[in-house]
Amino acid sequence: MRRVIPVAFRTPRALRALNVAAVGSAIAAMTSAVFLHAESTSLFHSWIWAVTAGAPSLVVGVVWAMLLRVRATVGTRGVPVGWVLSVPLAALNGALACGLALSFDSGASAFLPGVVLGATFGALAWVPGLLAVLTLFGLPIAWAQRLARAGLAGEERGEIVVGFACVVLGALSFVIAPSPWASLRDAPSVIGEAMLFCAYATVAVACGAIATFAALRREALRRRFIARVEREEVPGLRVEERVLAKMLVRVAPEIETYRIARAEDEELVELDSDGRAVRALQAER
Repeated sequence: MRRVIPVAFRTPRALRALNVAAVGSAIAAMTSAVFLHAESTSLFHSWIWAVTAGAPSLVVGVVWAMLLRVRATVGTRGVPVGWVLSVPLAALNGALACGLALSFDSGASAFLPGVVLGATFGALAWVPGLLAVLTLFGLPIAWAQRLARAGLAGEERGEIVVGFACVVLGALSFVIAPSPWASLRDAPSVIGEAMLFCAYATVAVACGAIATFAALRREALRRRFIARVEREEVPGLRVEERVLAKMLVRVAPEIETYRIARAEDEELVELDSDGRAVRALQAER
């Protein structure tokens, strides 16, 4: 029989999904914003270049954010597979962006030459882009992963870090890029590209903000729940003091009145000395 873990202590899968979407959208928004900022140069002469550069960044960014959550490692030093694949994913992003941009300029036949150009000479753009992504997104994600090692509470605090970073970077992309509304006044034909850029940035801010708020709320609810259990206000549950930590325990019905621990009691959640969730015990018995 599998232990029934209180909802407040279950793995926050929705937070992960929100932040994966936020990371991909924020990368797309920042990529488009940088290209739009350079639009006046001879290389980037239209909104279509900027927004098509953002589209592969959205897809590849989501894949990268998902891979960073995979626990598989590579090599004797145990480097996470997501970090190892950062370089080939950046090259793929550059190749697809260049291929799409040339296709819009010269037709579908230019896609494959554009892919080759983007993967090779395009390194002049995607290598600095990779370094920027690892700095702006990689550092918050690495910090979040470090926090997650402290348990469920740390994992949610890590999601707060990632979500907040995406909110900041999504908002920053609006600042970096030229005003979409001013561009529409000068060239009404770019309405589709302007809306797509706004969508990238808006999704990044919205998903990051929702994930941050939800994680903060879950942490507050969990603290209140543990406090209620310690005051014996939650029937069938109690918090046991251990040598170095605490344990949330479901009391066996037949001994609930006496509040005495026996073998029949279920250990549900391991807590640290301050009552923060470390590990939900979900193994089958």
